[in-house]
Amino acid sequence: MGMDVDVVEGLGRQLKSQAQQIQSVISQIENLVNQAVSSWDGKDSQDFHQWWTGEHKPNLTKLQHAIDGLGTSAINNASEQRQVSGH
Repeated sequence: MGMDVDVVEGLGRQLKSQAQQIQSVISQIENLVNQAVSSWDGKDSQDFHQWWTGEHKPNLTKLQHAIDGLGTSAINNASEQRQVSGH
């Protein structure tokens, strides 16, 4: 069947947009965690902050990069297909 270049390219753009939204969520959570930590002293506060910075933020960032990469791959594949097929 081949590829519907316009559809795949559009899906790639949507994936990249979703990756940007994940980055926005990461920033919002970072702000919330920082607000919590600034109002909270002690070991529990430090553990809470470390849980975010050491585990959750890196995992979300990795996810964001992976989805952005999927989008880039889809766009690149569509572009290559367009060049090969002359469309």
